[in-house]
Amino acid sequence: MINATRITGAIEVFFVRFRPYLGYLHIVFFLYFMVLLFLPLATDAAVLGDTPLSNFALFSNYVMWGLWFPLVLLSALFTGRSWCGLMCPMGAASEWASKSGLKKSIPWWLRSEWTPHVSFLIITVLGQTIGVREHREGMAIVFGGTLACAILFGFLYGNAEAHHGKRAWCRHMCPIGRVLGL
Repeated sequence: MINATRITGAIEVFFVRFRPYLGYLHIVFFLYFMVLLFLPLATDAAVLGDTPLSNFALFSNYVMWGLWFPLVLLSALFTGRSWCGLMCPMGAASEWASKSGLKKSIPWWLRSEWTPHVSFLIITVLGQTIGVREHREGMAIVFGGTLACAILFGFLYGNAEAHHGKRAWCRHMCPIGRVLGL
């Protein structure tokens, strides 16, 4: 039988040991995310008979919905919120923006326990309305808009002294962070 605590401990030791290099991991995942998100907009739309191996838009869609998100959820089972701190491109972008940001105090409405729930509902309804899984433009709008919000919130509120350097976007606004925290 596999001991989950032992596996999680080994993974934690690995990441603590290589902490100085985690910024490179952020960059790799951010660039990977940007390619999956925006390159399909510059490629031909899928036609009948295309497969993920013959059309990049289908490949991107398959990777995002068939691999990326299931792996994010699985990683939460074994390593907690490691996805959030190590590989999330939106969290990384928010953190980068916070380094040169305004460091304003986080407003009460953003600190509300309901904010992530409302964020999740907005993203879910928007995604279903514009067909985020079926249309490459929808995926770019929803994820690109979410990325823009992460950068904006990081720039405005990131690393505020009163909040001990916490990522404002990840802690208070991320629509998936609360799900992973379960």
